[in-house]
Amino acid sequence: MAKRKELRKKRAQSNLSSGLSLGADKQLWWALGALLLLTLAVYAPHFGNELITTWDDGLYITENPFVKQLNAGNFKAWFTQSIASNYHPLTIMSLAIDYRISELSPQWYHFVSLVFHLLNTVLVFVFVQLLTNRRYPFAALLTAGVFALHPMHVESVAWISERKDVLYTAFFLLSLICYLRYLDKERAVKWYVLCFVFFVLSVLSKPSAVVLPVVLLLIDYYRERSISVAMFADKLLFLPVSVAIGLATVNIQSKDAMPEFERYSFLQHIQFASYSFMAYIAKMFAPFNLSALHPYPALTKGSLPAVYQIAPAVAVLFAGAVVWSTRKTKLVLFGVGFYLINIVLVLQFFEVGRAIIAERYTYLSYVGLTLPIAIWFNQLLLNRNDIKTVVYRAAGVVLLLFAIFSFQRAKVWKNSETLWTDVIEKYPRSDVAYDNRGVYYRSIKQNDKALADYNKVIEINPQYPLTYNNRANIYFDQGKDDLALPDYNKALELDPDNVKALTNRALIFVRAKQYNEADRDFNKAIELDPNYASIYFNRGIYYDLTGQNELALKDFDKYLQLDPKHDGIWNSRGVSNQKLSRFEESIADFSKAMQINGKVPQYYLNRSYSYNALDNKAAALQDALKARQMGLKIEDTYLQNLQN
Repeated sequence: MAKRKELRKKRAQSNLSSGLSLGADKQLWWALGALLLLTLAVYAPHFGNELITTWDDGLYITENPFVKQLNAGNFKAWFTQSIASNYHPLTIMSLAIDYRISELSPQWYHFVSLVFHLLNTVLVFVFVQLLTNRRYPFAALLTAGVFALHPMHVESVAWISERKDVLYTAFFLLSLICYLRYLDKERAVKWYVLCFVFFVLSVLSKPSAVVLPVVLLLIDYYRERSISVAMFADKLLFLPVSVAIGLATVNIQSKDAMPEFERYSFLQHIQFASYSFMAYIAKMFAPFNLSALHPYPALTKGSLPAVYQIAPAVAVLFAGAVVWSTRKTKLVLFGVGFYLINIVLVLQFFEVGRAIIAERYTYLSYVGLTLPIAIWFNQLLLNRNDIKTVVYRAAGVVLLLFAIFSFQRAKVWKNSETLWTDVIEKYPRSDVAYDNRGVYYRSIKQNDKALADYNKVIEINPQYPLTYNNRANIYFDQGKDDLALPDYNKALELDPDNVKALTNRALIFVRAKQYNEADRDFNKAIELDPNYASIYFNRGIYYDLTGQNELALKDFDKYLQLDPKHDGIWNSRGVSNQKLSRFEESIADFSKAMQINGKVPQYYLNRSYSYNALDNKAAALQDALKARQMGLKIEDTYLQNLQN
């Protein structure tokens, strides 16, 4: 055994001396720099894209009170609460920092995500170099190139809600790099500590990182580390963290994101997992029919389509081929194992979300699939000088094609209309796509288009509760309460705990002066989600309209704790203080509203009324004239009174 280890060591040293080293070959680093510039060019459309508020960017950013303030209360919440149906405190913290810098400017969020993607590309390159003892520098570059440019990775970079992907991957790769340094530096403690620290940071960015200890064992296998107590003891410190985060995530997902397991049979779940496993591999080589959503297939007489039924057999044959390959090399098993470990948790053994596959799940796992192929190319370069040009050109063509596809794919993420129209083109029966596009159309005041999309959803799936709530919102805006109320009722019949539908139906009751029913719906909504800011906004307006100004102020205060930069609420708070003859407080409120948004003339007129009540006619006149200058009609008698 000792002789074999010594022989392997000598072989590695020989290959290292004959290969390109990490620091010595300037051409290699120039090539990596060119790759990063190409990646930057590919994602250029990225900076003109909007936030996709119809697909979690609202949940993570625009409607998320936990990103709108950097304070002790939110810091505690990041680490102690489920936010956006998951536990990822560092991801939420990063978005909170972004909000502090740019508020809702999409360009900054996109810039940060792209910086992480470029960093991850470099880390993939370094990881492969260290994993292979720098024997295959071209393989490291090619693996990094596929990672940077593969069209399946656009979703993780272009979608701000997937900040968790680029963030956890950075820490994950740093942890693997430190582990390799730990192995190469005769078990140096500092590298082990850094490996563990980066693992913790990764798992706090996205729970998918819980599999890292298994990847470490896979690295031990590839590096032919002797099986010993020490090899397994290295991983013991990681396990409690993985178990704790894993159990917490299952608990959260089971409540918020996992449908009932009984929806499909056990066999069908096996078919889903097998199909997903092979589909990701297929799209690695043929990235076509890409979509933000790949819905579950429809059942025909209780059975799945044939492609799902044969998937388990295909997966077994593929696994057999991988095992057979170990007779000659460990590389294929390592690569496929890396892929499988990093994707196994989302292979739909249990349903998570509404998609059979999701392109973002390949972000890290494709490193495993790329590596064996890249090393094979590198070996051709080492053994066949006569085909170097062919190898370089083949790799270049593949990366160029990936770059073109990714450039086009990045443009699909421009806004919710382009994104969901693309999904509808791929899946014309997608109820989710029509519903989300309808939400976008309503947000830009194209209500006819929104209604058409909502009606299409109900035609496809009459049991889809969100659409009834969304269609009712349009009817409510149009004053058609006789149409809105039945839709809100239907939404709550299908989903009794729908906080948005409860809040919206309460407004119908307010308008009908059915205050007991309104109170019931508001109170239930707050009980279900005390951090949903719109409840306090709407109930505050209701209290203000009904003369319950003290209660209105309490709700406005609660709202401003969650979202302190809503100018309309500061104005509403000022009006309530005005009605209570608290004119100095109201002036402070109106001034705050104008500080946030100085383009609303009504704020100036409201403050003018408060100044006038305090007999400060000069300030009142100045504000009134400012409001008139901005286009608001002011009564002449009011102006004359201020001038006397």
